[in-house]
Amino acid sequence: MNMNTSTITLGNATPCTDILQQSRYQSLILYLPNTEYVFIVLFQLIIVFSIVNNVLTILTCLRMSIRITNLGVYLLLLSLSNLIRCVFLETSIISDVQSLQHTALFYISAILLNLLNFSSMWYSSMIACERLFIECFNFALYATRQRACLVSIIFFIFVLLTQIPTALLSFGGFSASSIISILTKVVKGTEFGTVLITCLLHILSSLLVLRNISVHKVYLNLGEQKYWVVWRQQMKKHMDFFIPPICYILCILPWYLFKHIIYSCDHVSPRTTSILYFILIALANIPFTMTFLIYIYPSNVYMNEFRRSLGALMTKIRIRKPERKKKQ
Repeated sequence: MNMNTSTITLGNATPCTDILQQSRYQSLILYLPNTEYVFIVLFQLIIVFSIVNNVLTILTCLRMSIRITNLGVYLLLLSLSNLIRCVFLETSIISDVQSLQHTALFYISAILLNLLNFSSMWYSSMIACERLFIECFNFALYATRQRACLVSIIFFIFVLLTQIPTALLSFGGFSASSIISILTKVVKGTEFGTVLITCLLHILSSLLVLRNISVHKVYLNLGEQKYWVVWRQQMKKHMDFFIPPICYILCILPWYLFKHIIYSCDHVSPRTTSILYFILIALANIPFTMTFLIYIYPSNVYMNEFRRSLGALMTKIRIRKPERKKKQ
């Protein structure tokens, strides 16, 4: 296999099976015959599930009691990012199927997908941080939403800046291997760093919230219950706090490990690499696809608001039906 920054020709077994640099669709056809339709159907299902989940999340977050909070702002931005992501996921698939992997459409779709993925991870961690501010630093739940808007803009600009090395790799046309090597290391560090930092921030914030709740309850009970007993009770009660970071770690981190480490190993055959790719790329889409199941469904508070929202929507539909019949 001869490889440079723009073209790849596959040959016999080599020290580096870099199938991720070429079309995912064409790689599956080459190494896993008769799976190309499964690939297309799988990604269409991912897009459909993503639209349904994120629309339901937005429907819930538009409830007055949620949308007027900073938590609601982060959830809305998270869902909107994941909805917009569906557009660029579709263009990425079209690029693959049509063998347009070295065109501007392919590179722009990949960069924007990264931008939206990282933005979603930061919005998720900000949800946990907002809980920390409310519980431990006495920030008001219904405080002005300017804080959430400002923080979101800052992180979006930060994420945008982190995509500069990826854009330079795609469009820079560098011939010096040293520059390409440095940019590649920066991209790898950014991807791993974003997952690990956002998840660590989320987990630490949630643990501090649980600690504060437990200490408060022990104090109210005049020390009748032991701290660790109360802490375990609160951990069971608020397990939904930890679902997003665990989901990101279990679903996205394996993909980055595969993308940057496993696929370049000469001990892994192209067929095995293709199978792993097929599984892990689908897994990596779960956190951005199942928003409703990750953030809304595990929470009793949000589920109650969702039921009210659904009830209000059904009532509007029932009222409009008789009105239409009268007009006819």
